[in-house]
Amino acid sequence: MIRAGTGYSDNSSLEKATLEAAAAALEKSGASNADLVFLFATLREAAKGTGILKKLRSLTGAKTIVGSSGFGILTEQMEIEQRPSVAVMALQ
Repeated sequence: MIRAGTGYSDNSSLEKATLEAAAAALEKSGASNADLVFLFATLREAAKGTGILKKLRSLTGAKTIVGSSGFGILTEQMEIEQRPSVAVMALQ
C-alpha cells in the first residue's frame, strides 16, 4: 500500500518552509518516514541553494528527493503564486 501526503508553507525562510511542509506531508501520509519526496518551490526559493536537502532527507528519511521550481505551488489545499512558498509530497 502506498501512503502519500502533501504539505505546504509560505514561511519566508526557505529552511523553515521546507521543514514545515515536509512535517505536514508526513503527518497526512500517516507514515513515520518517506521513501520518496517531491519538493516544489517558487523560483526565488529554489535559487537559494541545495543546503536544505540534507535536512529534508534527515526529517523524512527519504533516500530520493525530486524537485522542481516554478511560478507558484499548488496542493489540494492551497494555490500560492508570486510569493515565496514550498510544497512537499511524501510517499512511502
